[in-house]
Amino acid sequence: MIPYSIICFDKKHKPLIGYATNRIPINPGSPEKYNYQYKRNGTANIFVAVDFKGGKRNIMVIDRRIKKDFAFYIKHLVNKVFSDAKNIIIKKNIFYKIIKKIV
Repeated sequence: MIPYSIICFDKKHKPLIGYATNRIPINPGSPEKYNYQYKRNGTANIFVAVDFKGGKRNIMVIDRRIKKDFAFYIKHLVNKVFSDAKNIIIKKNIFYKIIKKIV
């Protein structure tokens, strides 16, 4: 049993983009040509948690960005991914939060 886990945590909001026009294929002696126009295909939010000491990582991709999803992901980390640790220290940049599990 691990007495505590130090988790490095980050989240990233990403737009999902696609091509608005077709590319012109490669011809002999000419490179592929494409336009810089794009169309939006929605957004995604990526959560990543890494425990370097314990050798675990967890990645979750969701299609929205609200506070409930952040809370759900932290609950998922505490209850399922790092369920064997008594205390969990979550590091985001320079800020630390200590989560004590109640058994």
